[in-house]
Amino acid sequence: MDSVISRLALCRPVKVALCVAALAAAPMACASTPTDTQPQAAEPASEPILLAQARTTGRKAPSQPGVEFESAKSSIALLARELSEKTGRSLVVMNGLEMTEVGPYEKKKRAAAEWVDLIATDAKLRVVRGATYDFLFPAGYEAVASAPVGPNLEQSLGSRRTTLHVEFGTPLFAALALLSHSLQSAIVADNIVSDARCGETHLLNVTVSEALDALLMSARIPGRSIVLRSEPHSTFIYSAGRPLRQALHFDPAGHARPEWLDRQVTLYLPVAPSEPGHLQGYGRAIPLSACLPELARQTGLRFEADARTSSLPINPAVIPNVRVETALDLIINQWPLPHFGYRTEGDTVRFVYLGPPVE
Repeated sequence: MDSVISRLALCRPVKVALCVAALAAAPMACASTPTDTQPQAAEPASEPILLAQARTTGRKAPSQPGVEFESAKSSIALLARELSEKTGRSLVVMNGLEMTEVGPYEKKKRAAAEWVDLIATDAKLRVVRGATYDFLFPAGYEAVASAPVGPNLEQSLGSRRTTLHVEFGTPLFAALALLSHSLQSAIVADNIVSDARCGETHLLNVTVSEALDALLMSARIPGRSIVLRSEPHSTFIYSAGRPLRQALHFDPAGHARPEWLDRQVTLYLPVAPSEPGHLQGYGRAIPLSACLPELARQTGLRFEADARTSSLPINPAVIPNVRVETALDLIINQWPLPHFGYRTEGDTVRFVYLGPPVE
């Protein structure tokens, strides 16, 4: 039984959203060509997120029916972190509640579930008790805790087990990048979904299906508001109701489909790790134009962007072990409007504005 151990810490998160007004802007087109060297890390785009080197282990999370615990008056985020470490119980707190003060608690021996119920009662919160973790949320947010999407993950991925620690305020895109790196399977969301901030999340030896639902709930994302498409090597999450363009590769001249679209690649955006297990610049989006040199280094292809796409935001993502075509689809589908695609000529990929799809 595999279990991936990871921890994510975020410094000064910066929110970035795709503005419709930006789509009409016309900055200069840009291009980038591959170098002869192996993929290298560029300068970090922001203060770094540090990812402890992932490791695989068969060890199960500790389970203690009765745990002696005490705490001074504390924020619920800090208490959840300490209680999870002490009891071995996975805990998830909805974003926005992290600074709620609870306690103090005198030293006493209680079952982990009793400690969670006590904290929830003091903070006037509700608890959804799953098979492997507890989710704390306020009344009125029941929709967030309903309609899980994790079971829709591709079966071989969803049944894998993971241990994941994400601090409150972490952008969902950064947490998904961490999970993708650890599992070596791409999990990417569009900008509408992935700009949300996670709550304090401590998951111990849960399935990937459970971990994904926990992250979404912590970020206040109801399962009914999103759609999940999952294949053996990639998963894409997008806002329900937004259209997806069916064909992103635009070739009006009818040229032969490039064979390199089927080449296998691994992409780390915005930059490849400078050392194993450390993701830098994963706290905020950057313009597509700034990603072109890294795309060229990591694929060996040439990349260009026209004036209508060069300034569009690319959220950090880890996209391992997929075809070039799949990677391009995941990058372009981040943008909520289905007006974009790419053209190919020789070994060049050009991101382009295509306009609204024809019905």
